[in-house]
Amino acid sequence: MSDFDVQGQRNDSRGWSVDLLFDAGFRRIPRSNLFESSGGVSVLSPGVSAGEHGMFLVDVRQANLDKIADKARASLLLRIVPTGFALIPFRDIEPHLNPTTEGYGPKSGVLYRFKTEVDATGGTVTLRSTRDPNVAVSVGLLDRNGAAEALARLV
Repeated sequence: MSDFDVQGQRNDSRGWSVDLLFDAGFRRIPRSNLFESSGGVSVLSPGVSAGEHGMFLVDVRQANLDKIADKARASLLLRIVPTGFALIPFRDIEPHLNPTTEGYGPKSGVLYRFKTEVDATGGTVTLRSTRDPNVAVSVGLLDRNGAAEALARLV
């Protein structure tokens, strides 16, 4: 079984992104999936839920985005089940957060829903809007050590 086999042990990696963020010196902002460093770097780490056909869905809630003090120093950290990660600079995502990609959830309010497309062979993760398939951002697929190193460089 490969490291990025989605049939692997999902629950074993459930808290990994939080552990990585705490280990890198980030603290969690109450009632959110937002983490901040003492130096003012923000990382949003939303939950990832299973979608259709092996895809995973990510909701980026506007309420969490509104809490980011300095968007130029912010990133999005995704846990790619079971053992992968993607770290996406907010500057790469922000242009795609607009009325075309905006949705609404009764409990979440304004949100932007993306699906993840993982190419384990090519080592990439693509975040694609579910409302506008032309909106996509691709980054490298990281293992746990790679994610820890990338977070340490942010701080």
